[in-house]
Amino acid sequence: MINSYPENYKVTDINRMNCRYTLEISAVDSDKEQDLIVLMENPSVGDEYEMDPTIQRLVNYVAKNYKKMIIVNVTPVVATSNLDKYVYEISEQKHKNVEVVKNIIDNVSDKAELLVATGDLGKVKGPDGRRASELCKALQDSYVE
Repeated sequence: MINSYPENYKVTDINRMNCRYTLEISAVDSDKEQDLIVLMENPSVGDEYEMDPTIQRLVNYVAKNYKKMIIVNVTPVVATSNLDKYVYEISEQKHKNVEVVKNIIDNVSDKAELLVATGDLGKVKGPDGRRASELCKALQDSYVE
């Protein structure tokens, strides 16, 4: 079931072409100072107009604690079922996706928090079984000296 965003939330940014790289949801007139980066497995059908069930749960239960939520994914390929049929697209998008996530981390406040909401990371894998670990490794290599 798809639902519209509540009046007190608005999508302030979405980075999408054939994929959804980011979805930024800001609380209108929030007195909160912290941002939240949410790392999920892959985007579903939620967009700037309507929430999918996962985004709705985040807005209903988590967003009230933050100024804004920035949702990124291990893979930006939009899918509502088995990712195995998107192996080629996932492979093609992984480098751009890492760059998008790195850019967000570089530009977010030092007070931001990270929520990893991918479910069982052992199940988050690409054709070589390393999709989630590749993203984490690429990010770690960028920030750890």
